[in-house]
Amino acid sequence: MKNYYQILGLEEGATLDEIKTAYREYVVKFHPDKHNGDNFFKERFQEVQEAYDYLRTHYTESDEFIYDNEEDLSKQPLELSDIEITCSKNEISEGDTITLSWYSAIPCQANIIIDNGYSKKLYDNVSYTGDKSIIVKRIKGEYLTVTLQCYNQNSEVSKTIYADKIKGTSIDKQIQEDILIQEELDNSIIYQILQLLSFIGLLGFPITIIYFAYASDESPHPLLEHITVIGTCFIIGFFIWALTLAPLTFYFKERIIKKMRDMGKLDKK
Repeated sequence: MKNYYQILGLEEGATLDEIKTAYREYVVKFHPDKHNGDNFFKERFQEVQEAYDYLRTHYTESDEFIYDNEEDLSKQPLELSDIEITCSKNEISEGDTITLSWYSAIPCQANIIIDNGYSKKLYDNVSYTGDKSIIVKRIKGEYLTVTLQCYNQNSEVSKTIYADKIKGTSIDKQIQEDILIQEELDNSIIYQILQLLSFIGLLGFPITIIYFAYASDESPHPLLEHITVIGTCFIIGFFIWALTLAPLTFYFKERIIKKMRDMGKLDKK
């Protein structure tokens, strides 16, 4: 059988307060989020959690069973050292996906508040230990603010972390997306055909209307009247083009962009 006292660096017969103090120290020391998810620290963290759960559940004093479930522990006041929250990235760009991880050494109710400078997003009544991935669509200012709030019937504590915004990346990312979209469009035969038809229609509709306007009229007209007729034909032709071929090209382009987002080539909006 494992020596749970030894795992927490305690002597056998340690008091409940000593067990709690050791657990708080070791759970912070070995939490995998502090060590980039290293397997060694994951295993040590699990051992510490297992040892604490066992010793807390089986703690006795004068042969009386005490603190037999989480409700007893949840009555203990929370301290700032009991909670921790981390972000998978210290520096982020708009459109990045980040993973938040948090835990509390004492069972409690927890909220996560994310402030991007434009608005605050509240995730209330989350588990007091967990993680969540989110997409940071926009950041106003120099950083993203994330706050963990933990509370029980006796106390409330909170901890805030910041993820710095990488300056200039919004424009760079948009330029990169525009380049990717244009490359995809250039490789699409259907899009190229639609563009060609659109160009032909842009010129062809007015020319066709002009042709029919003069085909049955051989009488002479002043120059100004010719200019007026030709101008009117071009305007009519443009509107016909705008209502027929132009939307097809735009619609197909939007379909390609949506497909690229679904395939993960572009960030989803």
